[in-house]
Parts: sequence; C-alpha cells; structure tokens
Amino acid sequence: MHGLLIDRSVASVAASLATAAVVSILFQQTAPFKSQTDLVRLNVVVLDNRTGKPVLDLAAADFTVTEDGRDQKIVHFLAAGNPVERSTSVSADQRAFLFVFGSGYLDGPIRPYDGVTTFIRQELRPGDRVGLLAWNRVTDLTSSHEEVADAVQRLRTMPDNLLTSWLRDQQRLDDLSPQTQAGIDRLFSVAGELPLRSAPALLVGTQEFKQNAPLWGRWNRQFIGWDKLKVIAGIEHLRRLQGEKHLVYVSRAGLSLPIRFVNEGIGLRVESTDDDLRLAVRAAEANVTLHVIHTFGTDQRTGVAFHSSQNLAYLTGGQFTSARSAIEQLKRINEASQSSYVLGYISAKSPDDKYRRVEVAVNLRSTTMIHRRGYIAYRNPPATDGRALYARTRFEETAAAGVDVSDIAITARAEALDDRSAGRQVEIELRVDPKDLTLERVNDKWEGTIDLMILCGDAKRVVIGRLDQQMKLGMDDATYRQALAVGIPYRTTIPVRGVPVAIKVMVYDYGRDRMGSVSINLRGRQSSNGRTSLPRRLVEFLNGRQPAPGPSRR
Repeated sequence: MHGLLIDRSVASVAASLATAAVVSILFQQTAPFKSQTDLVRLNVVVLDNRTGKPVLDLAAADFTVTEDGRDQKIVHFLAAGNPVERSTSVSADQRAFLFVFGSGYLDGPIRPYDGVTTFIRQELRPGDRVGLLAWNRVTDLTSSHEEVADAVQRLRTMPDNLLTSWLRDQQRLDDLSPQTQAGIDRLFSVAGELPLRSAPALLVGTQEFKQNAPLWGRWNRQFIGWDKLKVIAGIEHLRRLQGEKHLVYVSRAGLSLPIRFVNEGIGLRVESTDDDLRLAVRAAEANVTLHVIHTFGTDQRTGVAFHSSQNLAYLTGGQFTSARSAIEQLKRINEASQSSYVLGYISAKSPDDKYRRVEVAVNLRSTTMIHRRGYIAYRNPPATDGRALYARTRFEETAAAGVDVSDIAITARAEALDDRSAGRQVEIELRVDPKDLTLERVNDKWEGTIDLMILCGDAKRVVIGRLDQQMKLGMDDATYRQALAVGIPYRTTIPVRGVPVAIKVMVYDYGRDRMGSVSINLRGRQSSNGRTSLPRRLVEFLNGRQPAPGPSRR
C-alpha cells in the first residue's frame, strides 16, 4: 500500500498545523530556551582554558547576552552547581544519554567502546537514562545501565556468520536478509533484555523520508551506511523525552565533505555547507545537545570533517574531540552537565517561527563558553491535548508512508462485505503483540492505553472509510498469558463509501512512542508487518489454514 492518505479535505491543513503545534508544545514542555512566559532560558558552561575545569564563582553581572546581535537584559540567573530544581516541570537530575555509533570500523586510539562502557558503568547517576543506536536498531532509553554497557561491548566485534551474511547482502539489490537482521539484533540483546526498535522507522514523516522514498526497498542497508540519518533518527528518538538530553555521536572521522554523493557512501554525508546549521536547528527544536567523538584523530584527509563536527557541537552547546580518549571526553561532558549556569532574558521581538542566534560572553579571559547558539521563536499554539495531537501526527505520517512500521507486531486480515441492508462494509480482524506495549500492573490487572486507526482506501488511494479510537486495556493474569501466546484480539466492521481495495491498520503506543502498521490488499486479505513474534499458528489461523487458537481437543 503506497501513500494512503487521510481525507483530502483536511490532510494538508491538519498535517501542517499538527506538526507545528507538536513541536511547539514539546518545546514548551522541555523549556530548552523559551517558556510560556516568553522567558528565553540558557544553560551556560564556562571552562577555564588552562585546566579544562568549569568556572563556578561567577555572578550575573559577569555575563553578556546578545540575540541576533542585540544586547539582552538578564532577568533570571542561577549559579553553577545550584541544587535548586531548575525547571517547574523537570528536575535537573533527569538526564538522558543516547550513544550513536557511526558506520565503518571505529575502534582506534580514542578507544570508544571501552570509554563508553566505562562511562555508563561508573559515571552515570542511578536515575540517568541511556540508550544505544547502531546499525539499523535503537534501544529504548533505560536506567538498566549494565544491559546497555554489555551491548556496547558486543558491538565492537562482528561474528563471522554476521560478516558473511552482511557481505552477501552487499551483492544483492534489495534490503537486509532476515539472517543479517537477526545477527544484528543479537549484538544488542542476547535474550531480549533490551527492547529494540527500528531506527529508520523514526524518520517516517520527515523530509529525509520523503527525499529518499525511492530507496525504501533497501532502506535498512542505506541507513546503516549513512550516518546523517542515524544522527537525525537519534534526535527524533530523544525529542519527546523531558529533561536534559545528550546525543553522543561516535564516528571514525565525522562528517564527510559538503558535496552531494551519487552513491551510498560512508559517513555523515552532508549535502551542503548549510547542513551543520540545519542539524543544529533540528537539535534545538528537540532540546538535544550534540557531542561528537572522532575515533581516528585528525589528519589532512579529515580536515573538513573535523571543522564540520566541531561546528555542529559548537552550535548545539556540545563538545567535540579528536584527540582525547573517549572516557576522558565523556567525563568532561558529565562534569559540564553538572556545572552549568542558567541565564534567562525576555526577547524584545515577538515570536515569528524563525531561528535566532544567541551569543553569551563573560568578562573573564582564557575561558571557553559552551551553550546552544540559537533557538526557534515559535508562536504559542492554541491550547490542545498534546497526547492526542502527537498520536494524530504519528498516524498521519505513517498513513502517508509507503512502508509499514514493525515496532509493534500486528497480524491482521480483512474482508469486503456487501450487505443489502447495511451497505458496503469491511470486516477487519487483528491481533496485537502485548510485549511491545506499555502495560502496568494495577490492582491485579495489566492496564494500558493504545490508539488505533484503520483506513480503508479505494483504487485511487482515497479514504472511503475509517476507524479512529483510543482503547483502554485491562487484562487479568489468565487473559494476559493468553494474549502473550496469541496476541490481543480485536474485530470490527467499518462502513465504506465505495469499493474498498486497500486497508491500513495502525496501532500507536504513546507511552513508548512505538508504532505498528499493516497494509492489506483485499485481494490477499491477510498481512502482517514483518515481525515474527506472533505465533505461526495464529498467522496460519488468520490465513484460514488452521482452526482458531485455543485449548486442544481430545
């Protein structure tokens, strides 16, 4: 099913308004710069150039702030290391670190795998969340530090069977083979201890998704070799989180030359000299700080990449190195994270949805300032239900995509009905794997909430019938065990205003920001989204080749 869209009368307006409003709502929730009272907030670290240590004894009068070259009056100030909670909604102690490992061989003099592992095990605070993005997989952000550290160590070596399968895939024109994908997944999680999701699926609905639509037939292979997409996917993965967010990009040599490649290439692959700023703006929207670690040092071959990586870190308030060991650099990042000043000012300009450059100076010599160099002055959106709006945006992005998303395993079948009394209808039966959902045990029941949208399209992909609802789940232990075995069942009938040809079923879990979708051709009547976690017997049942799952008869 390719490009099944939501009703044309509202699609373009709803999509643009929803996307803008969601970004603005999240921008206000995380308060990276601008709050609902128009206070622009800056986290600023001042480093002594001689010692590399943070300077902690400055006052508000020591700082000067400019926005687009105009002086601003500081009206809010918190000294570095102040234990006072720095936001009305988010504690300063709530931090998240996402480590993004680039393509190619990374082990080198910087010792990235050992450094990241040591940092996770020894430097993170108990409440810190950490995640890992590599190859085409990303983990959830978790406080189970040891499990992520173990996965980092497994990533440093490629088993022979995975290497053989990977090389065989390079000779084919389609996407990764199931054998290669299974081998990649085992690097992350040996026994399912780390929940995994598709990293390319995080790009559904983005400009990068639209630009590379012709490559989706081999999208996973393309994604693995294109670090720019990995960094963007990492930003999207962190977007909805609240608190302090750090993306650490570990790369052999950083960004590639600012030219357009006609082949797949290796590295971050920027296409113009403005890509540094575009990535920085994207990070500012999501309140994400980008740090870059080059693992092979600096020489003449990496000079341009050096400056691009350095500029990207500079613009987003992060740090860059191609000389220090990974653990030394990560310790500096950690120390700076806990030693920032908070400055606030009220801009004289009204919000205009444009990017504004911000500079902070201090009247102290031999110091380096680390802070985000700009923000987008979003206009305040109308009051709305942020959860519902976010789910709606996810549905619209997924519905418009020509591929299915498998972060939630779904198996479904559909049948067109033509009843003289009831008119044309589509009967749909589906099963959802509960292992992919956010469920909590409350009063002896497993409870959760999912959003469901089903779109029925005609031969021209125009929506002629739809179901859009939020479902409250409540299962006792026996029902939950049955759902783990055969999936959560759901059956419905949807009236349609024409001849149905294609169906798209989408399930969204807001708690974990996971989406699952299945496209059904009514000529085939049954489909799944590629996941194999639902039992084969259930798939055969939905194909009509087995009786319904249940107790065996003697």
